Amino acid sequence: MTNKKFWLGMLVLTLVFGMTAIGCKEDIEADSALNGTWVNAVHGQNLVLDNGNYTVSVYNVLMAKGTYSTSNGKISSTTTHLHGNSLNFWFEAEIFPSDWLTKAQIRQTLIALAPEDEEDIDEELNEMFAPVKDASYSVSGSTLTVHWPDGPVLNGTIVYTKR
Repeated sequence: MTNKKFWLGMLVLTLVFGMTAIGCKEDIEADSALNGTWVNAVHGQNLVLDNGNYTVSVYNVLMAKGTYSTSNGKISSTTTHLHGNSLNFWFEAEIFPSDWLTKAQIRQTLIALAPEDEEDIDEELNEMFAPVKDASYSVSGSTLTVHWPDGPVLNGTIVYTKR
């Protein structure tokens, strides 16, 4: 059970970055200083930022991808996809394909498995895919520091090193 809680925490952490990096605008503005692969060894997290798109993996397991925008030292994000491998690990079953899945695809699979839990499934998915806005960030040399404001999922500071 402890391992399952740890991985849930990693999924939440990943999604929060996912949720911390956009607002869905046509003209996404992204600070080019963020481009590259950023590593947080404490959480086993790799964060790839590329001109407004991000991908997150934890201990080499693909977790989430989405989009981000930046403005005046603030970063906002929206998760667009979760990876089936991370979901399978969490559910301890081979439920999802080894591919990127949208919220609608995940919902369809989960509702088919547990139609009686539809309300809970929708609530969890809405939280997991909700945009996060205005986390502060700074880049100093090869260090990226992101500070999430107090929130229901995660708050605090995470430091990444550029690889």
